[in-house]
Amino acid sequence: MKLQDLAQPQQSKQTAKVFESYFGKGMAFDRMSRTQARNMLGRVRELIGEHRRQPAFHKSEQNSAYLQLVVMEQGLTA
Repeated sequence: MKLQDLAQPQQSKQTAKVFESYFGKGMAFDRMSRTQARNMLGRVRELIGEHRRQPAFHKSEQNSAYLQLVVMEQGLTA
């Protein structure tokens, strides 16, 4: 372990802050069990796949639901 590792905030907490600041909803990624996170991650990835198969996928960066899913995926993988 390096000292720089201690100075960096945990990825899941940082993602939760970003999620709350952008979408106004709290998400406690660090309080989930591994099983809960794995199940939720599977569902989130399914929904992201559905968005990516849409003909209007090129406009997804303007879709708040899609952006929420992407941030949730990042938090769950952390």
